[in-house]
Amino acid sequence: MSESVIYSITSTAECAEHQYFGIDTIFREEIGGGDWHYDEEIGDFVCEAIIPTAVILELFTDARALEGDILPIDNGHFRGWWGNSFRNIELGSRLWLLERSYLDEEIQDLAEDYALQALNHLIEVDLFTSCTVESFINKEKGILALDIKCTGESGNIAYAEKFEILWKQISEGYNSVYIQNI
Repeated sequence: MSESVIYSITSTAECAEHQYFGIDTIFREEIGGGDWHYDEEIGDFVCEAIIPTAVILELFTDARALEGDILPIDNGHFRGWWGNSFRNIELGSRLWLLERSYLDEEIQDLAEDYALQALNHLIEVDLFTSCTVESFINKEKGILALDIKCTGESGNIAYAEKFEILWKQISEGYNSVYIQNI
């Protein structure tokens, strides 16, 4: 019989107050996405950076598509995170709907709208008082950048980060999006 391994979470007071997000999620370029923060030195999962974790989870977790949304693959699968079945506030964004789209101004506007909708959840749970999203495209390089700024209760910028989404066009035979935190 195999031995069970039990992990704990080292947490700050801020994380205890906002248990909505749990373990820190950090960007790992080597896997091209988010991963839980496990500190080898202390042998523990870590919950210290609630604000970046909250933004990453909101933007890059799949929210369920709405009736009328155009699905990237017309298979009737509306995706979404299963954990939203048990929550009052839905976690995630509909950025995934843009996966197979050509990079143009319409997609740029939709990405901005989807990001703002997701970040609104963080205002609802009192993590921020406001958020703005500016988007920029570079068609030659196939890049859509989302510049995120969120204001805290003090009126100061509590979070500012820029994410580049590297587009792989359908015409090139690709159907995936790679996200890089810059």
